[in-house]
Formats: sequence, structure tokens, C-alpha cells
Amino acid sequence: MTARIQEKHGYYYIIFTYKDENGKRCEPWFNTNLTIRGNKKEALKLLDIAVNNFKPELLNRFKKKELNIFDPDMLADKPAITSPKKIQERTISETKTNSDSDKVLFGDYLTEWLEIVKHTIEPNTYMGYKNKITRNIAPYFNKRGITLQDLTENDIQEYYNEELQRVKANTVIRYHANIRKCLEYARKQRLVSVNVADFVEKPKVDRFISNYYNAEQLKLLFEKLKGNVLEIPVLIAGYYGLRRSEVVGLKWSNIDFYSKTVKIKHTIVMSIVDGKYSVVKRDKGKTNSSIRTLPLFSNIEERLKEWKKTIEENKVFFGNCYNREYEDYVCVLENGDIMRPDYITGRFEKALKKIKMPYIRFHDLRHSCAALQRHEGVNLEDIKEWLGHSNVLTTQKIYAHFENTKHLDTAQKIAKQLAQKLSN
Repeated sequence: MTARIQEKHGYYYIIFTYKDENGKRCEPWFNTNLTIRGNKKEALKLLDIAVNNFKPELLNRFKKKELNIFDPDMLADKPAITSPKKIQERTISETKTNSDSDKVLFGDYLTEWLEIVKHTIEPNTYMGYKNKITRNIAPYFNKRGITLQDLTENDIQEYYNEELQRVKANTVIRYHANIRKCLEYARKQRLVSVNVADFVEKPKVDRFISNYYNAEQLKLLFEKLKGNVLEIPVLIAGYYGLRRSEVVGLKWSNIDFYSKTVKIKHTIVMSIVDGKYSVVKRDKGKTNSSIRTLPLFSNIEERLKEWKKTIEENKVFFGNCYNREYEDYVCVLENGDIMRPDYITGRFEKALKKIKMPYIRFHDLRHSCAALQRHEGVNLEDIKEWLGHSNVLTTQKIYAHFENTKHLDTAQKIAKQLAQKLSN
């Protein structure tokens, strides 16, 4: 069982997370009636009282909300309750001493920590964390009986060394990020005195250099995919350099045919929701800088209008069978279903094989757009704004290898000029 404090509508709430007698996950919320401003210390006091004195035998009545967490019957010692503040989380086990009988396996604590931070991270980020922790990290440490309190930097280092025998360095670096965040949380909660992950030697990053198409290849790709189900998403990704989630999340209401603009402000990702792989719609981008307005190119405008007309014809053809949940979305299938991100990725790879084009990932259309801009002399700051990066260093880091290509072209031109002069 875990407990934490959460902000909502300007007040602090206490949330208990536990499984009932049927193994079903329960998360009842209880308002502390304390406003967020100026009440942090009081909120933590109230959380301590709830954690230390809560009676597990009253869970059923608690779940049915027959009792409030602040009712005297819910507290073992009936202490005098004062008041509470902000997103601050604690586990029930935090109130225990660190005696041998109370030590928790590190793998179990990782899983517990993951559920605690679940509500503070994006759904797809949570899904990524969960896959790494439950499939790889937690089983390794639990199998060896390593507890949170006894975990050393050598234990972590040995794990990394073993994993590097089967996965890339970048994967281990992502494992490290999860482990370090978890241990930092444990340190702040005074379950451990230091974050031993800080003393571990991380592997060096394997620099990934993506493939990309030049202008001629992009033009050929657009021509060969005319009439294909992927034509619209590929055009959008190639011309605007959008992320896959932004392509799928593009709405008709964000395209202004009058002012000739396209606003990027909505995304669609896939994530685990209530144990089911589902579509998650979000009215925000990956970062604050991801929300941006781009010009509507005339050829894209023309094709979008044709596509919109086709969609209206599909609505008539499918009738009541047409899925109207995604009517405002541009990238939909004939029956109105959204083109899921994984669907686009899979179909794109197959399409390239069929039309005999060099292999690139769908995401590499974004890189192709950036490379084309850079080769045309567009500065990095403008490319950053176009792509929606949070800062220019990200743009520079990702597309540094394009600079090498540009330098090679320059070197070849210089060599040609020198050769001409020397021959005269």
C-alpha cells in the first residue's frame, strides 16, 4: 500500500493506493480542505498521521466512502489533526525503521516507486518505465535478494556490465535513469543515506546517426505514394518535419485555409490505460516549444482539400459504420478510424520495400526536412523553431552530422577550384 499528497483544484488531497481482496487496484482521493498556498508543512503532517495511524481492517468501508480518512474511527490513536500542501509523496513503508525484518527488495521498491510517480509523468513515459523495470531491472535484483538498504554501486555496476553483453549502451543508460530517479526519491524520503547510482560508471552513449532523404528522394517518395493510405501522413511529415505523434494528432480545426497556417498543438500517442493498449489524446506537445504555427504550403493545401473531399465521400459510403470519434483528425482510415502511430510505422516500412526506396524510419522524414533546410542555408535557430525543439543545443546535437556533409561538399568545391588554378 502507498499514500501520497496530490494537488487538485487548488487543494491538497491524500490518495491511498492499494489492492482490494479481489486484487483490484484502488485509489480513493480525500480532500484535506487545505489550499495549496502556504500549507506544505501542514499537509505533510497530515500525511504522516494518515500513514502512521491508518487501520487496514477498515479498507472496505474506506473504499465505499462510508468513512472519511479524517474520521476518528479511521485513526488508531485519534491524534489531534492540524492541517496540509503540494505534490509530495510517501510510501506506507517509509514510516518503518531499517531493521533487517523491514528491509525491502530493491526490485520491489522500484515497482512501488513507479506507481508513486505514475501520476506525475506522461502515460507513454510511464509505459516505457514500466517495461524496463518489470521486464529487466526488478527481476535481476530480486533474483539476487538485493535490498534497497543494502544496494551498493558495485551491484548496479555488475548489472550494467551484464546487460551490456546483450543490449546497446543507450539502453543501459535508460536503465540508469530509472534506477537513479528511484534511488533519489528513496534518499529524499530518508530510506537510504546516499544515492549510490551517482557513483556508478555509466556506459558511453552510442551516437545514433539517422538516415535521411535528399530533395530528389523526397520528391520521388511523394510521387510513388500518391493514392496510398500513407500519402497524407508522409507529405505532412516530409514537408513540416513533424513528430509521428504530431502527424497523427493534426486536426482540421488547426488548419486555417484562409490565413494559410497550420497550428501544431495536439498529439496522439499509444499507452497502457487501465491495462489496455489505448489511444491517448493530448492538447499539448512534447515540450512547450512544440506548440507552433507553420505556413500552409499551396501544394499541401490543394492535396488536403482533395483528401477532405474523399473523407466526406467515405462518410456517405460507410454510413452508420463510419467512426465519427475522429472526425476532426486529418490522418484517418477509410472507415474513420485514426491512423495509430504504430500502424503508420509498420505500413511505412512495408511501403518502402514495395516501391524499392532506401530504408529510413518514418521519424527520419523529420530529419530529412531538417537536413534539407540546413543545406539550403537556414540557420539552426530557425530550424529549432520549425521543429519545435526546446533549445537550439538539441537541434545542434541531433543534426551535427549534417554539418559534416555540408563541410564535405565545401571541401570538394575548394579542391576543385584549387585543381583548376593549379592546372592553369
